[in-house]
Parts: sequence; C-alpha cells; structure tokens
Amino acid sequence: FLLISSGVLAKTAAPEETPVWGTLPNGTLVSTGSPNGAFGPRIAARDNGSQIMITFSKEIASGNNDPYFSFSTDNGKSWSTPAAIYSSSANSVQPVVAYAGNTAHAAWIERAATESLRTAPRSAWPATNPTSIATSTFPSDIQDPDIAASGDFIYIVWGQGFPDNIRIRFSRSTNGGTSYSAGIVIDPTSLTDASTPDRALDTAGRVHVVCARVSSGI
Repeated sequence: FLLISSGVLAKTAAPEETPVWGTLPNGTLVSTGSPNGAFGPRIAARDNGSQIMITFSKEIASGNNDPYFSFSTDNGKSWSTPAAIYSSSANSVQPVVAYAGNTAHAAWIERAATESLRTAPRSAWPATNPTSIATSTFPSDIQDPDIAASGDFIYIVWGQGFPDNIRIRFSRSTNGGTSYSAGIVIDPTSLTDASTPDRALDTAGRVHVVCARVSSGI
C-alpha cells in the first residue's frame, strides 16, 4: 500500500503476512517531494511479481507537473531513482500504469491550451512523441483516466465533458500500444454526470467498468 504526504511512501506485504491496518508502516520513501511536491501515486505489478512500479505526479514548478515513475525488482525492498515518463512545460497530471506482460504502459492528462489524454509504453520513456487518445479545448475537460492491459491488448477509460456533461469513454489497443481505437462513450445515454471510472480485466479478457453518477450514486 501507499501513503503520501508531499512525497511518496511505499510498502509491500508478502501473501503470508497479515497487514496491520490503521498504523503507520515502516515503508520506503520513494520520492521525498524535494524541492517540490509529489502526489497522486498509482501502483502496478507484473503478473509474475518480478517488478512493481509506482507512478505519480512530480511538481517541477508552480503549475507545472510531470508524470514520474519508480520501480522495484526485489518485492519493494528497494526502489529506483524516480524518473520522468514525460516532460513538458504544461501541467501533466493523473498518471496511471498497467503491465502488459513484462511491459509497463502509462497514461496521463496534459493540461494545456489543447488538453489531451496521452499514453506511452515503458520502452519510450521519457516519451518524446506519446500517443494522444483524446483532446479537448475546454479546461479540465478530461478526467480520471485508468488503464488495464493483457498481452497486446491495452484498455483505457476516462471521463470527459467537464463540468456539466461528463461521459465515460473507452479506447483500446490491440497491438501493444502502437495504435489505439477512437474513443467511444460507454455509459448509458441517461448518465450525463458520470465520473471516476475504474476497470477490471478478467482472465477471459473481458473488461469490466464501474463509474459514479454524481447526482445519484453508482
């Protein structure tokens, strides 16, 4: 599990361990937040447990965040020095990560004059030409991305339509992230204020998505 307070703290538990919830763990400080903050951590692991990865937003300057990552190959005992997934002068936030086999794929939002949802595989980090999944000219229009992967299939969900008509959208890659389908709306037509989508991928390859309806629950 992760704790965050101007930095990113990580701790892993073996299957036979019984975590003690509600107490401060003796975790590893992955990012100190110095000289600026680190926030919004997400975590993923390879199916075989050979690597664990954390992504988070790193504050470079006021109003300028970049998506960063750190990984562990010894079950969380030690972590790599945090490094950029992507760097720009814009405000890149809400990075998420998933493994397709041994390859990590990240997605994040870049808030600029033309806002975009972007993605890139680990082999391209720090990304110089990430794939754009969605764009918008409205501020903070794209929200809450999430990602899942299995083999060559990568699935991304997000909310778009801020503030009054947010709909949940979906895109997928069938070739390991080389290209992605056009985003489609997947929530019911009556659901015009959806938010915070999450997804699960089962062993049969089915994608399951849940979201909240701001005015009336889940």
